[in-house]
Amino acid sequence: MRESDVPEKPRPRWSIARTAGYSLLVVIAFLTVQTAVMVAVLVLQLAVDPTLNIRAWFAQAESNGFVLCLATFATTLLCVPLVKFLAGRREDEPWAFLRLVPVDARSILIWMGPMVAFILVSDLLTIAVGRPVVPEFMTGVYASVHPALLFVALVFSAPLFEEIFCRGFIIGALEASGV
Repeated sequence: MRESDVPEKPRPRWSIARTAGYSLLVVIAFLTVQTAVMVAVLVLQLAVDPTLNIRAWFAQAESNGFVLCLATFATTLLCVPLVKFLAGRREDEPWAFLRLVPVDARSILIWMGPMVAFILVSDLLTIAVGRPVVPEFMTGVYASVHPALLFVALVFSAPLFEEIFCRGFIIGALEASGV
């Protein structure tokens, strides 16, 4: 009997343990990249200004728009291929498994109405309870980076990773495992 005559063993289905393990791996990669970007920016700033107050720098780091954008781009560039690779270990068509399908313009326009209504109601409720519509840390983010860079990071890069990882990978793997 030749090796080619032996029927191929089917791949095991997704399991909760595999889904959790792969997801943990992606989260660890995400946090590692976020930390590495922050440390790299700090090291570069220390090289330019050795007298930089590190404690003060970390205190304002959460509202540093440049660091936020850089970390967002870096995690998307690393974690999206990682998620595709992990999905490809179990799936013959990983992009299809991750639910990357084109959306027609009509569907986008139809869903923009409820989204705008939600934003309007949310902002009105925020004002009604006496809270600022834009949180204080976001004011610092807006002031510390070019608006176009922030727009690309927050409107394209971050949602791309979130959709592929959460809706595509985690939900897809859970459904494939029968949950």
